Amino acid sequence: MAGAKFTYDESGNTFYYFATSFYLMILIPLTYYYRPKKEKKDSTQDDSNDCQCHGCIDKRAFLKKTSHKKSNRKIYIILVIAWIIAAIIVYKVSSMKNEAVAFDPYEILKISEGAMQAQIRAAYRTLSKIHHPDRGGDPKKFIMISRAYKALANEESRKMWEEFGDPDGPREIKFGIALPSWIVEKNNSWMIVAFYFIVFLGLPPVGLYFWWRRAVKYGGDKVYSDTVKLFTYQVHKTHTLATSRALMVLSAAFEFCGKMNPDIKERESDNEDLSKLVSKLGSEVKIGCKEQLLGAPYSVKTRALLLAHMQKMELPSKNLKNDLEYVLKKCPLLIRELIKSCCFIHLVLLYQQGQVRNVFSSIENILKLSQCLIQCTWGDLHPMLQIPHLKREMLRHFQTKKRSIRTITDLVALPAEDRRSLLRTLTDQDYNDAMKFCANLPYLSITVDTKVLGENIDSTVITTNSVITCQVSITRNSYEKELFHEANKEKSLSEEIENIGPDDENEKKDRNAPMQNHNSRKKQGKNKKSQKFQKGKKPAQKKITKKVEEISTVQDEESENDNADDEEENKSDAEYNSDDDDVVANGKDEWEVKMEKRHKEYLYGDTVPTSPLVHCPYFPEERRESWFVYLADKKHSQFLTERTFSFVDDLVDTKELTFQFPAPPNIGSYGFCVVVRSDCYLDVDKRVYHTINVEAPKESHIAEVSDLESETESESEDNGEDVTDSGSDDWDNEAEE
Repeated sequence: MAGAKFTYDESGNTFYYFATSFYLMILIPLTYYYRPKKEKKDSTQDDSNDCQCHGCIDKRAFLKKTSHKKSNRKIYIILVIAWIIAAIIVYKVSSMKNEAVAFDPYEILKISEGAMQAQIRAAYRTLSKIHHPDRGGDPKKFIMISRAYKALANEESRKMWEEFGDPDGPREIKFGIALPSWIVEKNNSWMIVAFYFIVFLGLPPVGLYFWWRRAVKYGGDKVYSDTVKLFTYQVHKTHTLATSRALMVLSAAFEFCGKMNPDIKERESDNEDLSKLVSKLGSEVKIGCKEQLLGAPYSVKTRALLLAHMQKMELPSKNLKNDLEYVLKKCPLLIRELIKSCCFIHLVLLYQQGQVRNVFSSIENILKLSQCLIQCTWGDLHPMLQIPHLKREMLRHFQTKKRSIRTITDLVALPAEDRRSLLRTLTDQDYNDAMKFCANLPYLSITVDTKVLGENIDSTVITTNSVITCQVSITRNSYEKELFHEANKEKSLSEEIENIGPDDENEKKDRNAPMQNHNSRKKQGKNKKSQKFQKGKKPAQKKITKKVEEISTVQDEESENDNADDEEENKSDAEYNSDDDDVVANGKDEWEVKMEKRHKEYLYGDTVPTSPLVHCPYFPEERRESWFVYLADKKHSQFLTERTFSFVDDLVDTKELTFQFPAPPNIGSYGFCVVVRSDCYLDVDKRVYHTINVEAPKESHIAEVSDLESETESESEDNGEDVTDSGSDDWDNEAEE
């Protein structure tokens, strides 16, 4: 820059100002980001619906206590220290003297701007007598007085000062750099070179080394690579993983080994405590396992802790409780990785060696283990044991000659009075907790639609070797309506009927029961017999039947209104999910439609919707519902899609998934199964069987395909490649009855 001069800060004051402002510019946003925040309540959860069982109360207290412990206490301490340092720096900077003083000769000599030369000389003599160093004056002040006198004594220098503000005339502009001058001194040049060498040549390789070391150690889901290799080897070695075998493989993960994981602490006192625990568990721990890793001490310890957790045993020491808490937190990721290993082995054996292994049983057993770990059950895996306050001794009342209650659905299907009498040993509060659990328990409804996408093709007609698009819609429902709303309708209906007289039991159940128990056929048979004896009493019951019909018509109108609303929603969804031709006709691209849909979904929401919380009082942290979805041809033990399964963790109301797979090469009727399995709850899994009819392609389509094949063959011949026919997949060819 012409006429400009850059100078370094000689005194260092400017550098301190710059350093202080830069330091505060970083510290203030960090303080705002890590400020103490109020805990946000989950909008999907209501405090009134919180379970009051002992496990949930203890878990809420534990989570509240640990959340305060983990509330960034170290960061708060660092921020306090940083602000103390900032206060010290600001105080030091504010106490520094500013040596940059403006030069004004008239002010220094204390005269007016139009003073004569005689007045200037008189003022100079008077001030020099006072501030002369020989007379005890200030040398710096005397230098300024002499400089002011020289500037005004000469007419030319006086004129220069009045025009340009400097007695020497115009000078080049000076820019101060907020760095001390010692940086550019020759004696300190080696320090600058060393600094640049460390920053630009030393730190990048060191950072790359640590990153590579961590990348090699961990896999994709924060699981050790050695653990993935162990899971793959054990799955390949074992044809079908039983639940107990899956527990042994899970406990052998290197995340629980003290030599591999520094978070695992090995203590000598654990030997005595573990011996007591193993003696209580018995042979289930399998101490005498001869396999190297499955029989290792850390694997035996982990297996004993998990078995004690699932059997609700009290651990003998606090250290073992802390170890169990750490192990349980690691289990969901490890279980998911174990399922991936099963799918990987299945694909490798299928495509490389042509072998077919049934991994579905292994996946189901692994998910059963996950359900047992979260719901704290083991043994017969009875789904009723998930219900709070329900003990194993009470299950004998569920299987009698009069009733057979095997699932939670059967329990919910009972009338309210029968349900309360069945659980009569529970108090009112315990019964309410049990019903709240049942009301929040999910049950799924699945719809499957298959079609073929493409131009000038009927999407409903599936032809051989075409690409099938399977759209799976999963809707999450709950038993809340059946337990509370419908129960209130039953009570109001029964009260009105009791005011008239006795009613036909069979008609009452057919009209008003939300769900019927599978044992209701016997009762219906008895009611038919009673109807035969009451044929002669039809005129006496006209009033009763009229009243029942009036009440039922009100409920039918409500149900019709609900069905109409559902039809309108389905129509809107069908219009929204129209084909590509409709999208182009409306002048909108497919991408624009997807973005509009996403914008509508999240326009009024602050965050992406998450699935509801799981009732797991004995699991050390909060868990949300998650599901594994896959398409299977179970007759031939194969996945239909290359992406073996989809992991769904955001199912709130409805979730739509899309799968694509090739159609069979032969004409006929083929069936496959859509499986949705939970890793948190027992007895909520769902599977739907779907059948497709494969037809022969039309002649126009065959001509297009033959032209395309001829083009590819000619291109491959030009490139010198061999053309071979690819093998077709085996499908379940079912004969229509």
